[in-house]
Amino acid sequence: MKDPNQKRPGYKKTTAGWIPIEWECIRLGSVFTNRKKKGSKGLPVLSVTMDRGVILRSAIERKMATAVPSDESLLVEPGDLAYNMMRMWQGAVGVCSTSGVISPAYVVCRPLKTRADAWYMYHLFKSHPGRHWLTSYSYGIHEDRLRLYYDDFALVPIPLPPLFEQRKIAAILSSWDAAISQTRDLIEAAKRRKRALMQQLLSGNVRLPGFGDGGRDAGRKTHGTTGGRLPEGWRRLHLHEMARLEYGRDWASVADPAGAFPVYGTGGIIGRASEPLAHGPTLIIGRKGSIAQPQMVESSFWAVDTTFYLVPQVAFSVGWLHALLCLSGLGHLSEGSGVPSLSRNTLDSVRLPTPPLPEQRAIAAVLSTADDEIRALEAKTAALERQKKGLMQKLLTGEVRVTQDARHRTHAPWVVRLASHPTKETPP
Repeated sequence: MKDPNQKRPGYKKTTAGWIPIEWECIRLGSVFTNRKKKGSKGLPVLSVTMDRGVILRSAIERKMATAVPSDESLLVEPGDLAYNMMRMWQGAVGVCSTSGVISPAYVVCRPLKTRADAWYMYHLFKSHPGRHWLTSYSYGIHEDRLRLYYDDFALVPIPLPPLFEQRKIAAILSSWDAAISQTRDLIEAAKRRKRALMQQLLSGNVRLPGFGDGGRDAGRKTHGTTGGRLPEGWRRLHLHEMARLEYGRDWASVADPAGAFPVYGTGGIIGRASEPLAHGPTLIIGRKGSIAQPQMVESSFWAVDTTFYLVPQVAFSVGWLHALLCLSGLGHLSEGSGVPSLSRNTLDSVRLPTPPLPEQRAIAAVLSTADDEIRALEAKTAALERQKKGLMQKLLTGEVRVTQDARHRTHAPWVVRLASHPTKETPP
């Protein structure tokens, strides 16, 4: 692909590509030192993650291996960069914000403060050009075995702007990171609100206006899908009283990449079919493998032979039933000792607290509105991520420049001004 800066006035050709003439092309070893100082007891244990940078090891949800002995761990201090030598080519790097200890499986580097800004380097290493340069100096039998030791890291050539420009580029990109992080927090909060709504509305503990007393009915609280008293007018029905479970079928004979109908497996859409097996709206439930969460399908579809699909026998709200089964979960019904599996008899015997159809539809509408809020926030996050990716490409290669604005220097030393080649993106 042609370098966008190629032969542009004010740019020069270097090992790292075409860069502004004010920038240098340097090797990382000239602006980093490798820190190997041992840690000490009492300091927090840190880890390097792919998407969250350097964080407390205790914040990682997955179970970690045994603790690293303090006499083997490495000391990290604020401003240090730490990276996973086996995953640096994928962007497993972070800036330390607190003192701590880290596994010797990681590499700890300290940027020279007069030459390199830690956060600029972090964004560079996370960018597509940065990962390309780092991958070029990583070694291994195949991709999953690539390692980047410090001696090779030190040889990687990169473009280096003046220090003030590094800091301003880092500030711009960090503003997008902050906006993305904030939006993700809003998504998690919206998901928690939706789950709380599900727990209250699907049990009958809280009624919507127009149903019951429209508020809490303290004498009729329920507890999940079994036991507990139900509000007046609700019944506890078996799944087979509402719908018939049908087996999915092998789809080899109808497979067609240009087919009009989606093919559903236990984890979602896996292909297209030339003809449908059944019609929505309905639910697809995993029979083997991913069984915990049912899938709601609005139109015609094909379901593979590791799934069930529902054929309604009475009128009910598919959205309500989907929410109820998602809330209760089906994983605990698994009958497989290895691969999770469900039988038709087990599913048919599930008892569900069932309100009248109008209330089912009202509950489904409220939860659908909550889903709309979550989808809107997810779309906003995706848009911010696309904007940041475009800015990284332009700012970190010098295609778009930032300059120090002397007019505002007394008020804000690092006022950001995109120069020469402005883009549509502006910091959030």
